[in-house]
Amino acid sequence: MKRCVAWMLCLMMAASLVPAALAEEPAETAEAVEQTEVLGEAAVKTEEDADGVLDVSEDETLAPTGLDLREYENMRRSDFSMKTEETGEPMMFEYNQFTAVLEDGVLTLSGEGYSGWMSNGNEAPWYGVRDQIREVVIEEGVTETGKLFWNCTNLRKVTLPEGLTGMYSTFYGCTALESIELPASLTRIGEGTFADCTALASVMAPNVQWIDAYAFQGTAIRSYTLPKTLTELSPLAFWNGRLESFALENGNETYLERDGILLTDGGKTVYSYPAGRRTEQVKIPDGVTSVGECAYASNAYMKSIDFNKATKLGYSAFTSCTALETLTIPDTVTEIGSCAFENCEGLKSLRFGNGLEKTGYRVFASCKALTSIDFGTTLKEIEGLCFAYCDGLSSVTLPKNITKVGNGCFGECHGLESFTTTALTVIPYQILLNDDNLKTLTLNDGVAEICRHAVYGTRSLKHVDVPASVQFVHDYGFDPRYTTVTVHNPELDPYGRSGWRRQEYITVTGLYNYDKAFEVVELVNKEREAKGLNPLKIDAEMTEYAMQRSME
Repeated sequence: MKRCVAWMLCLMMAASLVPAALAEEPAETAEAVEQTEVLGEAAVKTEEDADGVLDVSEDETLAPTGLDLREYENMRRSDFSMKTEETGEPMMFEYNQFTAVLEDGVLTLSGEGYSGWMSNGNEAPWYGVRDQIREVVIEEGVTETGKLFWNCTNLRKVTLPEGLTGMYSTFYGCTALESIELPASLTRIGEGTFADCTALASVMAPNVQWIDAYAFQGTAIRSYTLPKTLTELSPLAFWNGRLESFALENGNETYLERDGILLTDGGKTVYSYPAGRRTEQVKIPDGVTSVGECAYASNAYMKSIDFNKATKLGYSAFTSCTALETLTIPDTVTEIGSCAFENCEGLKSLRFGNGLEKTGYRVFASCKALTSIDFGTTLKEIEGLCFAYCDGLSSVTLPKNITKVGNGCFGECHGLESFTTTALTVIPYQILLNDDNLKTLTLNDGVAEICRHAVYGTRSLKHVDVPASVQFVHDYGFDPRYTTVTVHNPELDPYGRSGWRRQEYITVTGLYNYDKAFEVVELVNKEREAKGLNPLKIDAEMTEYAMQRSME
């Protein structure tokens, strides 16, 4: 009782010490405290996720509701930059061993070694004030640059030091940059270095040895002379640009040039065709037997192709040639690589000759205007996703010569209404996935198996007859939400959601003997005894049970 009285007295004394102002505090204070705690937790998690994020331990200001900390930091940088412009004071940025100063529109970067620590260009410390940057000066000591100046859309002048050897995605999206002179020490222009610098029309790189994919993507360069030092040029280096011709400096022994086109293998392979060349009827050069990987990719002007004597079309050889309207694969072509004509969005008509027996993977995927396919008489196999996302197809009948198709071959063809097979034995995974306008599916006698998700998400397909030759229909072969199935093989039983299979029972008889197990343990225990260890024991009853389970 005395203890209870003492506790009550303590509580009364504590209550008397609470200020009156606190007692009258508005209700929203509690909500504000709760919100601060939540934002604080989020800030700590974000701080652990990546470098360059606002460190709450050093800056107690929390982001307002609706902004993540990265957006808030960029906003604060922008506010700071406006104050800096008004005062005329320079801005200084530091990261790792590098220092940058922005003054009067000129950003000067100094330091030693490789400067490209950022995983994304918007992590650069000056990204929030990039619109103020009109000139960049990189001082001696910097040997390689990374994603430093993304989307500096007012940048017009760049000065680079001798000693710089590599650049990697450094000036992506600098749309006002018209020309740049690269130092003699530079040997590698990395992936995306000048990508989408849409005004860039002139680049001097006297000793470059390596130019990676998308290095000059979308630029205004119309002619490029490969220096004699250049031994590795990605065929995607000038992707989606205005390049109309290549030339070679005397002494370049890696490539050949004919009519502004780059060749290799002694003139037998087209290596790179200018993406901006405005030729509508394109003919593969005489003497060429192979079209290399991505050789004609992203040309937006060719409407038809004469393959001449070419027999092999490489990976992505004509991908994203958006003006291509009609295509005939001649009898001379015997091999087509993966993605060879992917994303040729203007392609309407396709005819296979009699030289090809098998297509590559995704060869005509996303050819959304394609409405007509003549499969020819020698084509036997169509690989996976070959015609996926071809929304223009409304009716497809696979002829008797086609006996095998790959996964997802006609998936996501949202205009497809009718599909017929004549010689398939397997209806593969996702062959007609999400073909939501498919109304008629006719399967040939001879089909033995229908795989998982083969005909799934087909909202308009009300009913399917499965021929008597079928031995197995996967539980998720058809979509029971939209499609009913009649199976004409009386030996199959339904199971699961929409599957059918043959129920069979097998009786197994035999003997088992595990006497050797005891002999082995006896030998082991002799060794253990010699080392002073306790012996191992086998439980005979548990062993008997284990053998029975193993037999089952």
